[in-house]
Amino acid sequence: MLSHARSLAIVTAIAALPAVAQVPPNQKNLIRTAAGSITCEVLLFGHLPDTAVRAQAALRQTARAVGLRQQPATPDAAQPGDAQLLDLAREIHDYMATRNPPEPVLKKAVADLGATLGQLQGGRDKTPQASGPVFGPLQIPAIAEPRTYGPFPFDICDPTGAGAGTTITTASSNAAVMPAANITLAGNGTYRAITMKTVAGATGLAEVTLTARNAAGREAIVKLPVSVVPRPQ
Repeated sequence: MLSHARSLAIVTAIAALPAVAQVPPNQKNLIRTAAGSITCEVLLFGHLPDTAVRAQAALRQTARAVGLRQQPATPDAAQPGDAQLLDLAREIHDYMATRNPPEPVLKKAVADLGATLGQLQGGRDKTPQASGPVFGPLQIPAIAEPRTYGPFPFDICDPTGAGAGTTITTASSNAAVMPAANITLAGNGTYRAITMKTVAGATGLAEVTLTARNAAGREAIVKLPVSVVPRPQ
């Protein structure tokens, strides 16, 4: 059982981080906030390989403890370490939106995630901190017409905050295949999602551009090749 002083110290440490949005002080929200902080830590800084491996193991243990689907005990060697950390953090964040583990489990998860975040912060390499918004990995598979696809999740973080003050706009290089009006964004803060609606009878390629801009005017741009194929017969 965590002492009151230690719980307060963890909550205070998490709330003080620039990458964390302020949330009501309950355990589930603290877990979701800590997961977002870990995501931003991974996106904004480079980390020593051993540090990333230990953080992956810790996140898997936390995921299993709160009842998330079974996590392998060892990292997936075929997937980059940062991508695994981002996937795990998002899974924990999203899982807490709909599940209610016992209170002791939640309190331990808050402590464990705080420890994992501290481990990552202490294991940064010499890579300079990002100066503006940073997108997490995002790929769009080939899609068929005429249907709505998504939501495809993606992460966004900014050194001035968790992403809550970052606006994202969309554009398309081929309005006949993927009109900009058919591209919608959802979410706020660190965790966002994109949904696309194809046009009946229109196939081909389009490049969808996402532009993130923070309050200081700094931008990040990601270009997503989208292939729209004929509807299966």
